[in-house]
Amino acid sequence: MTEKDDLNQKTKVKPNDDDFSKISPTAKLVAYFREFTDIPFARDVSALIDAKTVTKEFCPDDMMLEDFKKFGAPGLEARYKSMISAINNLGITQVLELAAGLSFRGFVMTKNSNVTYVETDLKPMMDEKKAIIKKIPIMSDCLTRSNLFLESVNALSLTDLQKSLRHFDKTKPIAIVHEGLYQYLSRTEKEILAHNIHQILSEYGGFWITPDFMIDSEASKILAHPKAKALMEQMTKTIEALTTRNLGQDQFKDQRDLSEFLTRAGFTFKVAAQIDGSFELSSLKVFPMADEHLGRMRDALRLWILSVAGK
Repeated sequence: MTEKDDLNQKTKVKPNDDDFSKISPTAKLVAYFREFTDIPFARDVSALIDAKTVTKEFCPDDMMLEDFKKFGAPGLEARYKSMISAINNLGITQVLELAAGLSFRGFVMTKNSNVTYVETDLKPMMDEKKAIIKKIPIMSDCLTRSNLFLESVNALSLTDLQKSLRHFDKTKPIAIVHEGLYQYLSRTEKEILAHNIHQILSEYGGFWITPDFMIDSEASKILAHPKAKALMEQMTKTIEALTTRNLGQDQFKDQRDLSEFLTRAGFTFKVAAQIDGSFELSSLKVFPMADEHLGRMRDALRLWILSVAGK
């Protein structure tokens, strides 16, 4: 069996929604840290779902949580805003977001009537998301837009993904984006998702945009923060327990491992800094950060912009 045949067999594996949906508690963790930013809807959503209580399950030590917020909030704010910046800079007006969780990025970007945005997630998470939206009038009003769509989709199912594409104009390129998804996937699942994205971009053209390819050597730059290593170890253990995912298993070992994986999957890519001066990190007003630590974060946080090789 060839490598291509093997991959084709893998893409026929029926995704396990029950297992994959266990990732969704981390969306509530992220929602809490976004509360300390100026990201639209973040404070309303965090308050409504009592994200702080959920977050304390991940980090029950109050002092440790306070420390974690000081670099977690700016890091997640940079991740969120850098993706919007990249989409705009590339001139893309059709966006498919995978495992969108509680980001509501589509609600922000579809203020521009020229942008068509499809937010997707597994049905349990999407049902919860819709319930949240109904309770926040300013968000409910956004659903009247003709360019914003919410779809229940398992990103590991090409069939699911293809159904969500009906909202797009086939003559225009798309951006497929996700944040905080790829690191939870096994190596086989990573291959399946990369294959699915390649299939779609081969048809539409466009870009795969994600910050999810951070490797250990880059993460260690952030962990140079005096208390960061202990904080991250604690959080990782709790996340692994809640999601039943081994975050250390099947991760990219180094830049060569990542580059070889993406090349085999049929992509070319470039890497950009998330913190590039194109937006304000509002959370730094709440949690001032020493220049040294901000510099480490700037060096570590990257955004990958990929396209199908040869297109």
